This record gives sequence, C-alpha cells and structure tokens, in this order.
Amino acid sequence: MRGFRKHHDIATYRDGEWAERGEITLDAAAEIIGVCKMTALRMIRRGDVKGRQVCTGAPWVIKAEDVAAFAARKRSSAPVTSPTTNL
Repeated sequence: MRGFRKHHDIATYRDGEWAERGEITLDAAAEIIGVCKMTALRMIRRGDVKGRQVCTGAPWVIKAEDVAAFAARKRSSAPVTSPTTNL
C-alpha cells in the first residue's frame, strides 16, 4: 500500500480523516446495526448497506449516514409482536 500511495502521490492517512468525511469502519457499522462483523460484511455484499473497498485487503469504507438510514429502516420494519412458538 505504501508503494501505491507513493507512486500515485497520495497522502498518508492521518487521525480523524475518516470522521471528517463521515465514514466509519466495518466494525463500527456492525455495532450500530447490532450485528456481528461478518453479518455486516454479508449485508454490504448483498447491497443492503453501501460500502466500498478500494482494493482487496484494504479496510471497508462505509458512510455513517448510510448505516444510520439502514438502522432506521431496520427498526421501523421490526415486528410489532413477538413471534409465537408452537408447543
């Protein structure tokens, strides 16, 4: 990655850069949605949540507003009553 950045004259990462752009990590997105990291990754791959990965092995980049919108939709579509079980 270092060589790629140097070759293309891309500045190195600095603390707070993601927050300034309104982006969060896959771990943070999973926590907000209330699922494990792998479930959040499957949701991105299915297109339920928008996310991008610049190249294989790079961290997933997810817009915080997209996760918030998904979480709001998820809450609003929750069942009103709990499912009954057959005895």
